[in-house]
Amino acid sequence: MLEGFTSTTETSFTVECHDRVFNLVTTALDTPPNGPLFRAESKLGTSWSWRRKVFSAGGEGAAQKHIFDFRHHSVDPKNRWLVEAAGDKRQLAELVHRKQVTSVGHSDIDATVRTTAGEDVVVSMRRSGSASVAFEDMSLSVGGTTFAHIQKIAYTPPVGLVGKVVGESIKSPSSVWKATVAEGVDMSLVMVMVLFRTTWRIWSNPQMLPDTSITETTNKKDDTNTRTKMEQEPVPVFLLLRLLKLPLYYYLFTSILPSIFSEAIFRLEASDVAETALFTRLSDVTAREMVVRSYTAVVWIWESLVLLDGANAILAIIAVLSGLDRPGDWPPLFGNPCAACGLRNFWSRFWHRLAVRSYANIGRLVAKHIPVGGKRTQKTVVAFVIFLLSGLSHSAEGT
Repeated sequence: MLEGFTSTTETSFTVECHDRVFNLVTTALDTPPNGPLFRAESKLGTSWSWRRKVFSAGGEGAAQKHIFDFRHHSVDPKNRWLVEAAGDKRQLAELVHRKQVTSVGHSDIDATVRTTAGEDVVVSMRRSGSASVAFEDMSLSVGGTTFAHIQKIAYTPPVGLVGKVVGESIKSPSSVWKATVAEGVDMSLVMVMVLFRTTWRIWSNPQMLPDTSITETTNKKDDTNTRTKMEQEPVPVFLLLRLLKLPLYYYLFTSILPSIFSEAIFRLEASDVAETALFTRLSDVTAREMVVRSYTAVVWIWESLVLLDGANAILAIIAVLSGLDRPGDWPPLFGNPCAACGLRNFWSRFWHRLAVRSYANIGRLVAKHIPVGGKRTQKTVVAFVIFLLSGLSHSAEGT
């Protein structure tokens, strides 16, 4: 694909991704001279096509040289990725998913590479290894001959869209990959494949769920353990458990809840909801008012559970059955009802967290721009922003 990057012996190099959306990627040789090899970088929000500029590291004292751009083809039914030369923007390679609408095999690609001699060669990237690492280990081949392997060797779940807590550190990469290359192979081509391998899941993970395959450090507050267990759950079991939910939820919503309402309240009158004060008029509170208040205080929990988790179960069945997603892409919305003991456990361990991640990301963005204060101040700001946005959204629903 490019001249000057051909391996003279069997070589390996390490690729470190320093943030979740790969705005900074550095590469270093594992074999002598053990120096930097490539560097990919971009500024967040500067390209609609997710363009990443790739530079050669150069020798000692040499300046970096822009060698090619790696980008998505924007609006394209084939979901192609392109490699373009830095100077004249000529196309060096085109990468196409082998399967467009399935999670199984979606990371397998066929790349049409234009050689320096002007010929087009098809390079295949396929999953290798056991089922547990099927989406992490990849092999590159031409005409059935394997010439390189790509493997994820470390992963640290970041917090939010970019960054870990506040800011990035080049000393603590988000993910680390190792590429082993045979003799006589263009390492710039392998670098393209590594970039594709590290980025494809972003486009197939709108929920921004944490990766579960290899984890160096764990965050106890995320759902990594739950998702890891679900990744190992067979598809028939996953589908059966969700299919069993649907008739149960239907019976609860259409029979049990209306029966409780008819037995406890029978008919809701305007006078039942006219009074707002309670503690200032305890002597006037009737038994019916207490029943109405008790019923309305808890019925929304079960109605929300049935509607939200029922819709989630239906969509999960469709997505997994069609092959769009894996079971691990659809973790439960709600926790174990037995864990809903106490106000804190109810909100942190049982209730859904659909908006928590997005609200927390906004809170971290606000906390990042506060000039003073330590970690405790930042955590306080994040919590304040979460509750503020939650209050505003609930207020908007009621208007």
